[in-house]
Amino acid sequence: MTKVAIGHDTLVQGSHGATVGEFWKWAYADLLVNTNRGVFAEFLVAHALGLTDAPRVEWDGVDLRYHDVPIEVKSSAYVQSWAKNPTPIIKFDIAAKKSWHSATNESDSEARRSARVYVFCVLTEDDEVRARRSILDTSYWDFYVVDTRRLDRDYLSQKSMRLSVVRRMATVTKFGELKSRVDEIIRQKQEQAE
Repeated sequence: MTKVAIGHDTLVQGSHGATVGEFWKWAYADLLVNTNRGVFAEFLVAHALGLTDAPRVEWDGVDLRYHDVPIEVKSSAYVQSWAKNPTPIIKFDIAAKKSWHSATNESDSEARRSARVYVFCVLTEDDEVRARRSILDTSYWDFYVVDTRRLDRDYLSQKSMRLSVVRRMATVTKFGELKSRVDEIIRQKQEQAE
């Protein structure tokens, strides 16, 4: 499949001057919306791992592939655009799924966790006005890197997981340390496999 380079100033043909940047601003300006925040969290992890040269693959079986290691990125936040919850519960979807894999155009025959590593991302600001400003500041993001074998061993049939449980499995990692933490988890997995 040929990828077309599209920049923010690329014109939409036949639109009388509309640009892709205008579309992006119109459609994706609210990064607090769950779907946009999730893609942004994937971008942050991809950027930390040096994986932003190729475009994101929508609907792939995993979010990222780093040195052939499949990685799933999950995000949550204390504030949402759509809900005002005075006591937010931070949780993540960890359910096993029948995933579709873009490289083979095939789906899993059984539900499973396709990734070997999970990166749980939390936007830590709990005030909506400040969160809208700080979402683009990586110092307001916490990351937790977890070996999928741990999830499969201790939470095989569980469909979601609260942040409090994630914190018992992994230490908080800041953006600047994220690549080295992912590398460490992968190295530990390789050493245990030998």
